[in-house]
Amino acid sequence: MCHGNHNWLEVLPTVLLGLRTCFKEDLKSSSAEMLYGSSLRIPGEFFLEDPPADPEMFLEKHRIAMRNIKSRPTSHHCNKTPFYHKNLFHCTHVWVRDDTVRKGFQPPYSRPFCIINRINVYLFTINFAGKSANVSTERLKPAFLPKESDSVSTVPLPSSTSASSLPTSSLNFIFDTTNNSENFEDLSWFEEKDSVRNVNRR
Repeated sequence: MCHGNHNWLEVLPTVLLGLRTCFKEDLKSSSAEMLYGSSLRIPGEFFLEDPPADPEMFLEKHRIAMRNIKSRPTSHHCNKTPFYHKNLFHCTHVWVRDDTVRKGFQPPYSRPFCIINRINVYLFTINFAGKSANVSTERLKPAFLPKESDSVSTVPLPSSTSASSLPTSSLNFIFDTTNNSENFEDLSWFEEKDSVRNVNRR
């Protein structure tokens, strides 16, 4: 009955026999033991050996079952267009992005590599440590390197000037006394304030 057999009337006695002989944990006995005082003797005719299965028939059924198995169609929601730099298809060297788990303060791109061949828009061949390697263009960005003919312009440093040659100015020229001379003629208040500050420092 539990296996979907249509002839349930034929298997009903077997099912009832199993219910009567099964051991119940709450009663610590079976239904037959409580009724008859002893367990039922199950005849050995119920445990007949199964006939050997035909390998060809088993293989055919297995093929039919595997054909009926179909994978569920997956959905692809991401339609992201990769960004390509405009100079990527004209430069001679590129930076390669490191997609591994990076350590702290490790740069995301490794040193510039020379381009050997541009296979297509999505794949370039570069000189990676002396060997040719095909790398996806999504991991590349152009490297702007200085030309060999370009010379580095150096700016001459100013010569060291001694402290004695620097212009010195007296305290009286700190203030402009051309327009308001009467307010800044006497600088004694500034000298007194400076002396008090030196005393406090001591």
